[in-house]
Amino acid sequence: MSKTHYWELRNPRGSAQLILSWNVFSGIDKLLGSAPSPEKALDLITIGGFDGERWIPIQSELKDFSTNGGSVNSLLKGYIESKNRVDFSKFSAFTLMMRNIPVIDSKEISQAITPNGDGKNDTWIIEGIEQYPKAQIFVYNRWGEVVFSANRGYKNDWAGNYKNNRDLLPTGPYYYIIDFENDGRIDLSGWIYISD
Repeated sequence: MSKTHYWELRNPRGSAQLILSWNVFSGIDKLLGSAPSPEKALDLITIGGFDGERWIPIQSELKDFSTNGGSVNSLLKGYIESKNRVDFSKFSAFTLMMRNIPVIDSKEISQAITPNGDGKNDTWIIEGIEQYPKAQIFVYNRWGEVVFSANRGYKNDWAGNYKNNRDLLPTGPYYYIIDFENDGRIDLSGWIYISD
């Protein structure tokens, strides 16, 4: 939530569609600073309303705007609009805040790779990994040898081959660890099965 830019209401009454804007001085880059990839995380911005005790996210969406030939939202300037009318009597202030970054859990990680070219499970898929461009991933065989690694993000493109060559790994289970922020902490670990 932006601690420096917010809009306070005096005697709030009625309801309306709410539109907030920002520019280079609003510090959106600081707001998104905790996002894994701030320049790609504008879709994490939402409107927040203060109800007297806490900031509450309000369903909203980025709006494209046009000035001198057209422009799109960026860290330098943009607009966001509430999806529905907002009851102003419920809030004393509004600001820009960040939605929660989608959390990846083991349900979003495919448990098998079958790299046989049939278009199904040909690569290892981790849903939402694009939100973590610093992710570090290691896959180990049963002897503890690293058979695959991704050090600066992962593009859901590993097809079960040994390291960076074309040789496919033997059928069997492999152990993975994932460090989303590349901070040395293991965030997720588990097993993946490779089969032809």
